[in-house]
Amino acid sequence: MIKLKPRKRYDIAPLVGIDGQLDSAMKLLDIQSNDDVRYIGIHGMGGIGKTTLAKFVFNKISARFDCSTFLENVREIAAHHGIEYLQETLLNGLDPKLTRQLDLHEKIKKSFCKRKVLIFLDDVDGWEQIEKLAGKSTWFGSGSRIIVTTRDKDVLVIGEEKLNEDDVWHLEMGTLNPDDALRLFSIYAFQKESPPPAFRELSEEAVSVTGGLPLALMVIGSLLHNKDGRVWKDIIDRSLVKISDDDRIWMHDQLRDLGRDLVREESLNDPKKRSRIWAREEAMQVLMSKEENENPEGLRLNYHVDGDRWRLKRIGLIGSLKKLRFLDLGMVVLQQDFKDRLPNLRWLCWRPRDGNKGRSVSKFCFLPDPFGHVPVFISMNLVILDFSSSHISEKWEGWSQLQNAKNLKVIDLTEAICLERTPNFPTGMTLERLILARCKCLVSIDSSIGNLRCLRYLNLEQCDSLCGLPEEFSLLENLTEVVVTKTRIKSFGFPNSIHNLVQLKCVKLNNLELGNLVNSLDAIGELKLLVELDLGGTRIVELPQSIGGLENLKLLLKGCEALKALPDSMGGLKSLVKLDLSGTDIIQLPDSIGRLQSLEEVYLTQCKQLRQLPESLGALGKLKKLEAQSADLLKGLPSEMSGLSSLISMDLSRSRVCQLPSSIIHLSHLQSLRLHGCYRLEDVPDLPPSLTLLDLRSNSPKEDNALLVSIRSKLTLGLCLPESLRDLTIRDCQWLGCMPDISHLKNLVRLNVSWCPCLIEIPGLGKLTHLQHLGIDYCDSLRKLEKPQNLKEPIKVHFIGCDKLSRRSYREWKVPTTIAMGIDTGEEEANILESILVSGCLDFVITNGRANVQVSDLLGKSVLLYFSTYQSPSCYALFLKLVEAYHEKKAKDEAFEVIFIPFVHDRVAFKKYFSRMPWLALPFDDPRILSLFSKLEIHDIPKLVALGPRGQIITEEGRSLLEAYGADAYPFTDDHIEDMVNSCPEKLPHALHCHELQLTPWVHYTCDDCQEMGSVWSYYCCMCDFHLHPQCALREGKLETNQSTRRRTSPKSENPRSEHEIQPNAEFE
Repeated sequence: MIKLKPRKRYDIAPLVGIDGQLDSAMKLLDIQSNDDVRYIGIHGMGGIGKTTLAKFVFNKISARFDCSTFLENVREIAAHHGIEYLQETLLNGLDPKLTRQLDLHEKIKKSFCKRKVLIFLDDVDGWEQIEKLAGKSTWFGSGSRIIVTTRDKDVLVIGEEKLNEDDVWHLEMGTLNPDDALRLFSIYAFQKESPPPAFRELSEEAVSVTGGLPLALMVIGSLLHNKDGRVWKDIIDRSLVKISDDDRIWMHDQLRDLGRDLVREESLNDPKKRSRIWAREEAMQVLMSKEENENPEGLRLNYHVDGDRWRLKRIGLIGSLKKLRFLDLGMVVLQQDFKDRLPNLRWLCWRPRDGNKGRSVSKFCFLPDPFGHVPVFISMNLVILDFSSSHISEKWEGWSQLQNAKNLKVIDLTEAICLERTPNFPTGMTLERLILARCKCLVSIDSSIGNLRCLRYLNLEQCDSLCGLPEEFSLLENLTEVVVTKTRIKSFGFPNSIHNLVQLKCVKLNNLELGNLVNSLDAIGELKLLVELDLGGTRIVELPQSIGGLENLKLLLKGCEALKALPDSMGGLKSLVKLDLSGTDIIQLPDSIGRLQSLEEVYLTQCKQLRQLPESLGALGKLKKLEAQSADLLKGLPSEMSGLSSLISMDLSRSRVCQLPSSIIHLSHLQSLRLHGCYRLEDVPDLPPSLTLLDLRSNSPKEDNALLVSIRSKLTLGLCLPESLRDLTIRDCQWLGCMPDISHLKNLVRLNVSWCPCLIEIPGLGKLTHLQHLGIDYCDSLRKLEKPQNLKEPIKVHFIGCDKLSRRSYREWKVPTTIAMGIDTGEEEANILESILVSGCLDFVITNGRANVQVSDLLGKSVLLYFSTYQSPSCYALFLKLVEAYHEKKAKDEAFEVIFIPFVHDRVAFKKYFSRMPWLALPFDDPRILSLFSKLEIHDIPKLVALGPRGQIITEEGRSLLEAYGADAYPFTDDHIEDMVNSCPEKLPHALHCHELQLTPWVHYTCDDCQEMGSVWSYYCCMCDFHLHPQCALREGKLETNQSTRRRTSPKSENPRSEHEIQPNAEFE
């Protein structure tokens, strides 16, 4: 069972024309696999949609990982703040609870090696950034995925001390084709997918100048929206910025670079004549010049790295720039006052603390002596004051100048780590935004905040020491948004007069670690303009009744684990579109929920105490999505559901629903119905004709559960499946013997009936002309499999373990893209190995001496297909184990062989690699190599595929079995492994661990002794998450038990090394 975890979601632009790239990305990620750690490089030119695609993928899959984070603008942040700032951001994003330490690099390497993580690194331009943030696959647990968006494909460096070749996958983004480009442009320009006839020609011209770049299409389309045709020509030639949801000005780096090029053209050789200066060398050149200079309007002194710190003693150098409107001082140390020197300054940014290492510049801090003097330079015309990531405190004498700052609109003190109290705000200020996020030492808000009558936005995110807000907070009559999130404070309350904040539209209190909020929110019903109330992740137990008076409210309650009930007044939330109660402790929904006529989405995932859905839910005519997966106690649905006329998707997976109401047939828009793991379901009624996806997988803990019996009887009687079905899954039905005739399912694309051991045939299968995927793994009784005729697309088939399927059926299904594995019949058995390894006249393998060995000579032998490459530590480690096992088994059984299937692109490297192997191989550059990779779906190496004496595939998990059991794993059959396990002690003490270890089935793990991957069985300590391979646990010298247990591997002295054995060297490390 996958435990979904709440994650931050990104708002993204519509995905147009990149469905194929999205599918490719999902295939490369292969999140169902936990065998490896993968690096996915998404590369392409700026503006092509890499970030948009990455954010969409993040939204789609992040909940399936133990922890995840998305680092945006890595290139820019690394340049301005340094790599350690990014490391700290990465750690905080993956696990905010981790304690900070000086060596962030080591912290990353050691904190996630056993956790399945998802990391997105956006806009990377150098290997050193990846190296410091996610430099080795061994830093992360199996199944982890690291996605990198970049313009340079080669930033994912493969080499000895870098990434392994088999860990890295690439996806190249291309520009949109003309039709998709016009469609995307029209969405932003006209709010529909095609332009009006009168604007068709102009639209095509606008699209042509963008080169198919999605960002340019979005920006220009937005600018042209509702514009008169006369101004189109002018706007097409210009590229501007976007305004993000939090009112931040955002510009794509491609547009930024274009703007910088335009500024350079003002004076190619003399920076002093330019209007804006951002390069440190050019800034120095301008400041050190003795000439009068009135051209620069913007100046950035980007000094932030050790060795580049600069003490500016002569203020006159900057004071001479009379037209300066923007000044970013970075970490420059000032020793004089700016007062009255820059009358036109509008935006001042100064971060005199080393944000990378959390310490101040030498002799500089916003504190009294001995830390040094801080200049006072708040001018009358200043609009934005940014002292984020600084050591400023309430004692700074510059705060006394606030009364002169009549035009000041923004004060940003984010991460002002010395600030304990806000300064005194004088009357008459017109401040609109006050940002105090992550001020860890902030204890109190000065009562003078009530003087900020123009304040619209207040951010107190992660102010862990803050105890509350003063009563004067209620005087902020123009406040529209307040953010108090992710704090660890034990008590917090709004003032009793919060109802005076009549303009308040957004209150964000998510992830507050306290439950006494309800008292503070009693009066919240009087905030009639409130649109968003985010209480997600808080410990709130109940909501106030007054909340029902907020007709415009969007309510967020996801992750409120202590929330047990909703008030009846909820029915008054007439504008509520989405109700997310996932992860709450709610017992029932109020009947008034039926009055939420705007509600479109209801999420009840992991509501462990919810038992019944109210009848009134069936009256929600606009509801499109209902999800209640893993609601363990949910048994009942509304008996009358025909009122859900807009419902598209319903997911009741892993709930205890006993019966689906017959009224479900009237859900005329229902497309997706998931009943995965509903093992108590007693009936499957007739389904609506609109249904395209039906999932009836059992995954039951009992063999004779009600769902199996129900499905057996219904299907035997001929359950009428709707003709519209495209995806049908009926897995794990142990007693299903006969499928109904499915010949009427003309639109069916995917059919999965795997693990139905009693299934004999699938009537009507031959009439399915659109079928593309067929899964019938381990249908042990299946004897006949009719092949569809006149298929529209190539079909992919999985039938592992269908032992009774006739050879004739196999031949009928043999098409180029079909994967047929595990067929074991008495008919033509000798040809199975040849069907795998023979292609035309290529009917041989080679020895070290380049002699040919006919494939026919290998019949009757057990064969391991060894897929591997060179310059890979994992391949080298497996090679050593395989050599040892090969010699041990070959000495006892000549009917055993290994065949090397090389993934090597260099003939010399192949010769050197193969010359040290004692077994057979396919020749270098043999066309059968790629055919085998495709036929057996080999996506990761090294890989060991075990074939039985008749050529049938025994297992694809040879590597895991070899690592766990060594040579004793031979011949790799399930019966043999089971016998081995039965011969092992169930429990044993061990010298490497203080607790007793239990023999436990486990899918994938890392052995804490040899540090190699293992699977199937582990000696495990549940208290410490400690694993040992059975081979390692039973090795002599470390086993602390009086039980007599046979040895898992032979000592090396009994197996002298072959002359072919590889010694460690640079080629294989």
